[in-house]
Amino acid sequence: MHVLFATAGYAESMGVEVLSAQLKRAGHQTSLVHDPRLFDDGFDLSLPSLARRLDWEDRAVARILEADPDLLAFSCVTATWAWARRVAARVRAVRPIPTVVGGPHASALPSRCLESVDFVCQGEGDEAMEDLTASLAGGGDGRGIRNVWTRADGVPVPPPGIRPFLADLDSLPLPDKDLYRGVMPDRGLYNVMTARGCPGRCTFCYASQHARLPTEPGAPWLRRRSVDHVLDELVWARRRQAFTGVEFHDDVFTVDPAWLERFLPRYHERVATPYMVLSQARYLDRERVRLLAATGCRRVKMGIQTLESREWKRTVLGRPEDEEDIARAIDACRAEGLRIEVDMILGFAEETLEGRHHALSFFRAHPPQRIATYWLALFPGTEILDRYRDRGLVPDSQWEAICDGEVVGYHHPPGREDPEDRDRRGHAAAFQLLPLLPPSARGLLRPALLGRVPGLGPAARWAQAAGLLASVARGHGDDALSYLRYYGRHLRRRDIVVAGTAASAAATP
Repeated sequence: MHVLFATAGYAESMGVEVLSAQLKRAGHQTSLVHDPRLFDDGFDLSLPSLARRLDWEDRAVARILEADPDLLAFSCVTATWAWARRVAARVRAVRPIPTVVGGPHASALPSRCLESVDFVCQGEGDEAMEDLTASLAGGGDGRGIRNVWTRADGVPVPPPGIRPFLADLDSLPLPDKDLYRGVMPDRGLYNVMTARGCPGRCTFCYASQHARLPTEPGAPWLRRRSVDHVLDELVWARRRQAFTGVEFHDDVFTVDPAWLERFLPRYHERVATPYMVLSQARYLDRERVRLLAATGCRRVKMGIQTLESREWKRTVLGRPEDEEDIARAIDACRAEGLRIEVDMILGFAEETLEGRHHALSFFRAHPPQRIATYWLALFPGTEILDRYRDRGLVPDSQWEAICDGEVVGYHHPPGREDPEDRDRRGHAAAFQLLPLLPPSARGLLRPALLGRVPGLGPAARWAQAAGLLASVARGHGDDALSYLRYYGRHLRRRDIVVAGTAASAAATP
């Protein structure tokens, strides 16, 4: 059976790579059509006039039809669902190719997504996709499979249950990195995940939405691969391709100090490649930071999101960290020579002007090397969206747009009118510019004035990107350089290809 995955945007999908490896292990053929969505990638860059001139959706549909797969598969977050819905409709209008969608958006709205595709996978798809392809390859209709929604006479049919989260991550094959070969440029970074799940339950995050799924009793939400399994993948990958850095995409890489103490020294010995991690302040004490620095870590990304009161963060966002935790983590990273980058979110209905002023003062005292700012994006299935709808803060029109994936990017103000948006824009620019200025000039930033400057928001982001590129010589700036390589590759190629290989044994180290 030939399964074609369709993806869009800047990043490779590591989940799709694992699914592809599993299906190939089961004897199926897999391939990929990837729409680069230049200048409208749904996450970072949105320039509508350029995006319209470089819209390759027609080519993506044509390539899918040329490949003529037995199953067309999408994995979607909210920002990519509108694209997937359009592509599925256009393909099905020409040829009745069965379609399936999984991912966070589908898991939150399975019956609604089923209006646009034939099957919806709710929850983890590792075992469900194997069962679905086996059913279809054997002439079945895909019904009666746990996690898989189907239709009967146009009516959604729920699955007989949602499987427990996969307990043994070591049972998974190594990801099919060949799937994106020829699609993604050689960016010098190897992307890997050592765990699934997150220790937190942030009310605005996809991870908490997934953790709330009504799964059958079984494995906990947060699980981790063994040290040997991760090392075997990285050593195997190093033999197949040259990379100058490793990026660990675990939600919180440093959550388990005992695992770190077993893994990182061996990583430093066997892989010996600079690496980057994601973390949170509660899991970045001085001991863990020292271990990171001693084993080749060069960058830590940390979500802060807001510096309102601890009680506000705990009750509204589900984040129990103290401000002292954040200050300690930033200061420890700087003291050990690690680049520390933080995220801030603006646009919470409950945030205050005083809280934003306090955050600016905090960053003057504890400056990271980068402050990335985002506007709050509301995702289906998250607690904060449910709460805002109950309070009447999300009108029906916005709710419908969210469900359909017709949402603006993270760098745009929310759809609702808010008299404080000008001040928020000023603070966003101040946060972005602060690390670029010398300490003596940081006190001159005035959000109230910055918010009145037309076009300053995009200009501040471009200045931030330029600062990242300038840091390449110091061993940083991987994100900006990778982004430029991605755009350069697709602007030169100006076409979409079908990537992938025939069925084969799963990759083994």
